[in-house]
This record gives sequence, structure tokens and C-alpha cells, in this order.
Amino acid sequence: MDDPPRLLEDLLNRFVASLVRKAVEAQRRRAIREERERRWQLHDHERRLRDQVRHSEDLRRRRLRALAGRWVQHRRLSEFVASVDRRIQEGSLEGEPREAASRWVEWAKANLTKTDAIEALLKEPWPTAPWPPPMSMPWNWE
Repeated sequence: MDDPPRLLEDLLNRFVASLVRKAVEAQRRRAIREERERRWQLHDHERRLRDQVRHSEDLRRRRLRALAGRWVQHRRLSEFVASVDRRIQEGSLEGEPREAASRWVEWAKANLTKTDAIEALLKEPWPTAPWPPPMSMPWNWE
């Protein structure tokens, strides 16, 4: 009669030992997965930072070129308006045409003041690209 209880105790011991081994193995796999995810988060953060810096630099270069183009156009228009104004001041126009030309010059000067590229550059914030979205960890990333 001693044999059957002993057999049951051995089965229970093996079962409990198996549960403990599986729990330890699951804990080890979970720790490996968490460490892998932590390293991925760090890797992805660094990648996003590099991308954001690169995109910000590209944005600044494009903005600088656009503003320089606007400045060249603004300068040409300003010179043109100044030349028209000089002709008006020299007295080459009289009466109605002089009034119309003077109104036009005043409007052009006001418009040029509003569209000054240098003023736009000085007033706008430092161009910074938005952060790229995070990527999900690839299944085979180590």
C-alpha cells in the first residue's frame, strides 16, 4: 500500500518541478523581450532624432533659398518703383497721369513693405521639422 501514494507524490513533484521550470523559462523570455524592446526604443529614438535634424536642415535650406529669391524680386521691384517715383518727381508727368502714377507708387511702396523677405526672415521662428512617427519593432530585429 505504500507504493500508490509514493507514485502520486512523484508525479506531483515532477509536475510542480515542470511548472517551476516553465515559469523560470517564461520569466527569462520576458526579460529578453523587454531588453530587446528597450534597445529598440533607444535605437528608434536615435533614428527619429537624426531624421528630424536632417529634415530640419533641409527645411532651413529650402526656406533660405525661397527667401533669397523673394529678396531678389523685392529688390528689383523696389528699384523699379524708385525709378518711377524719380520720373514723377522730375516733372515728366502733369495733371491726371501724375496723380494716377503717384497713387500707384504709394500703393507699390506700401505693398513692398508688406512683402519684404528680410522682414519675413527676421520675424519667423527657427524652422524645425516635426518629429517622425515611431516605427514598430520588426519581428527579426536584434
